Amino acid sequence: MHQESNGTNEIMTALVIDDDTMVCNSMATVLEMMGYAVETANDGDEALLMLVQNRYTVVLCDIIMPRMNGSALYANVAEMCPEMAQRFVFVTGWIGNRKEQDVVTRSGQPCLYKPFDINELIVALQQVGQETKIVVKKPVTTMSSANFSRI
Repeated sequence: MHQESNGTNEIMTALVIDDDTMVCNSMATVLEMMGYAVETANDGDEALLMLVQNRYTVVLCDIIMPRMNGSALYANVAEMCPEMAQRFVFVTGWIGNRKEQDVVTRSGQPCLYKPFDINELIVALQQVGQETKIVVKKPVTTMSSANFSRI
């Protein structure tokens, strides 16, 4: 895996949280192509344990998940580690209820609506202070039989 630093000699790291394994792996693949070292979690409980033990440059977090959802995870992280909460980018196909929508709105963090394209991801990363450099070894749209131009 090719890793880039963010200009401070720090390896760029990402945590991708999504209960849909295919979507989670797709987002992880794109971030790896951008130079991030990526870890994944499939629900908020698993992600919270990882966030307590590690610091990530960016966190992509699905909102609707079983067990602990993304808005509850964000609230926990914001209380425990406010600087890490500022690195969240929410990802969703649908915001289920008003409470979840309010958490996203109040957080001020970017939210990507599935399906999204790589340019939207780059803009969201820039909104949380990440300079991005795509390190593509093969075209994104031909990584596999799936169309990764939209995640």
